[in-house]
Amino acid sequence: MHKTTFLFFWLLLQVQAQSGLPLVKGFEKADFTHPDQQEYQRSWVINQRSIVLDIYFDNPQTNAEELQQINAFIAQIDTWDNQFCQQFKTDIQSGTKNMIRDYFEFHSELVNGKSDQFLKMTRLKRIGIFPNSPEYYAVFDYSLDPEQTDYLLVITVDKNGKILSITIES
Repeated sequence: MHKTTFLFFWLLLQVQAQSGLPLVKGFEKADFTHPDQQEYQRSWVINQRSIVLDIYFDNPQTNAEELQQINAFIAQIDTWDNQFCQQFKTDIQSGTKNMIRDYFEFHSELVNGKSDQFLKMTRLKRIGIFPNSPEYYAVFDYSLDPEQTDYLLVITVDKNGKILSITIES
């Protein structure tokens, strides 16, 4: 590592240590004390697949409790991804009208009408964490092949991973 780069990151860690803010897993180099930056983005691996993980702050001033809550949320992402995929299976097999079934039926040509193929092809693409949002804490974006569809299956959750809504967006 170049000496200047090393010095920069060392100073950044010192500033965060002095501010009392914990490091956020995957965002160790992010300066959460910077008043002008409210969006942070990283590539992330979830269940052996690469996704984008974003953190958006409405308030440029964060605190240790908020960052600890983000860490706790990030630690559960693999589990929630698995639960949501199981929910997809349950919703498709239920035979009742719901957003998951609508998404499946809309894309039935892509998956040859087979629910098992749909479940295999539907992948988490992005997670946005919104710690200051009053409506939801995070958004999970799922999609089939992005080269064949612009539509996303979007799940909003609270800070405990409880599903608040499921929508289809483009």
